[in-house]
Amino acid sequence: MPLKKQKVDLPMVVGRWRHRIKDGRLPEPVKRLDFPPHGIIANRIRIKPQPYPLEIQDCYFKVGKYFSLVYKGKIGSYEQWSNAAGIPILTLRERINSGRHSMDEVMSKTPLNITDHSKDRRFAEKYCRCKFCLKARVKEWEESLSPYPTDNPQDKGAIFERNDLSKFILYKNKILSLEDLARKLKMDYQTLHARIFRYGWTLEKTFNTPVRKKRSTNE
Repeated sequence: MPLKKQKVDLPMVVGRWRHRIKDGRLPEPVKRLDFPPHGIIANRIRIKPQPYPLEIQDCYFKVGKYFSLVYKGKIGSYEQWSNAAGIPILTLRERINSGRHSMDEVMSKTPLNITDHSKDRRFAEKYCRCKFCLKARVKEWEESLSPYPTDNPQDKGAIFERNDLSKFILYKNKILSLEDLARKLKMDYQTLHARIFRYGWTLEKTFNTPVRKKRSTNE
């Protein structure tokens, strides 16, 4: 007696995902591998993605701090695929980190617009690039900062701290992290951190005091 075919319920897709239905189903997301297949990684010295010597499914993996993307028989880094596909590297990162895009959609030049923000605000506020969501993310980031208690009265309201204990400094009407501020002042990060939080220097003294050159071991 032949078995009856079981009825398969199609996924309910609303809002942002409605325009991505294919044959009643969502496309398969890009697969992440823990280790590079066949031990082959992207050559970051090259300008363009290189042909992959073996047949493999589209995927991406991370070796150290560098990612490699395999797409249509070619392997390349974020920078190489960004230049080859003509897509900003930030867009590539956001599409892959969302975990719901296939590799064809990741490399697509057409923007994956969000049709209805009220249906799924998590993905809308996190990945959307419209001016409303960008302002919402900036406002959320500013509200996450709390004033850092400092002994210098002139620096109150200029040093901030987040829940993860990361520090931020108000410099020329812009709130910068210590890494960005050290790069802007051409100063070592450890020196900047020690002057403010270890020695208790004021921000004015920290910015205006030149850094002494380190003595070489040959002297």
